[in-house]
Amino acid sequence: MASSDPIIEIVARMNYGEHSAAVVDELHLREIVCSFVEYGIDSNRCNVLLISKDDEPRYKEFLSRCGIHVNEFTNSRLIIFVTHDELHRKANKSLIEAIVERLHDIKKLVESDDRSGLNILSTFAGSLCKRGKYDDCIMTEKGWHELIPKFPMPMTVLHLYEHKIPAHVEKYLHQYHNHVVLAVPAF
Repeated sequence: MASSDPIIEIVARMNYGEHSAAVVDELHLREIVCSFVEYGIDSNRCNVLLISKDDEPRYKEFLSRCGIHVNEFTNSRLIIFVTHDELHRKANKSLIEAIVERLHDIKKLVESDDRSGLNILSTFAGSLCKRGKYDDCIMTEKGWHELIPKFPMPMTVLHLYEHKIPAHVEKYLHQYHNHVVLAVPAF
């Protein structure tokens, strides 16, 4: 999906090891999701969408409208949905530990499918921020920042924030990400 929008260009061409955040409005959201996942599919990466159970139908609709055959790609494990609820059920673990455990499970599938790595789109930190859990959001971002270079499989990670964020959270986004795209200004 070619675009002249610099926001789309950044997220659609992320390299392995990059960790980006995008604070987006509804106008950009669908195109960002589609561009990121299309690039992952074209690059033979497993696309992991770490989103809320409530958002799963909406994201599947975004992908379908972009011509991505969601059922086909989930059956072939080019797209894997992991819900926030699934991670919250691991009550004896921290959030980042639950994420790492799930990613190791996915890594085994990716290796058996001969994929080149992981393309991860997550709304988890953004949902924490939206609920006013700013410290948890920042700690989640820090956890990802530390995880990416250590994980035994190449990955790219894009965190989406679908709402305005406070300026102090934006500061940490710049600290923990290679790229920060602001389609919606901080408050």
